[in-house]
Amino acid sequence: SKQKRIVESWSADRGKTWSRVSDESPVDRPLWASDGHLFWSTIWDSGMILSGDTGKSWTKVSGPHATYPVELPDGRIVTVGSDHLIASSDDGKTWTNLGEPLPFAAAGVAYSVAAKTFYVWHNDCGTAVLADAVMSAGFDYEQ
Repeated sequence: SKQKRIVESWSADRGKTWSRVSDESPVDRPLWASDGHLFWSTIWDSGMILSGDTGKSWTKVSGPHATYPVELPDGRIVTVGSDHLIASSDDGKTWTNLGEPLPFAAAGVAYSVAAKTFYVWHNDCGTAVLADAVMSAGFDYEQ
């Protein structure tokens, strides 16, 4: 069966008219980085899209195939890679592994500046809460 594609649109007049800006299918909410770029995860682990013009146009970001990008206080963007957290300091052009391998295939990542800690999570798509549903690892972004 064919998968339905969600087409993203943009409006400059408070929703009176809309313009098509991407054929990608984003999920969740975008990350609006401090430098003004928008990062948005796409469905089916197909990566992220990036906008440098407040959402008027979008381009595919190379590398990651995970969700929930976060921004560290130093401006790096972090997301879940295939087996590590990965970081980019050049708007997603290149990615480097952070820390040790992940304890599981993570669904997403969050970062606490106060605790200097990453949190990753996963689930079984059922009604059970896994014993290791949320795991943490300290990370000092200043080092």
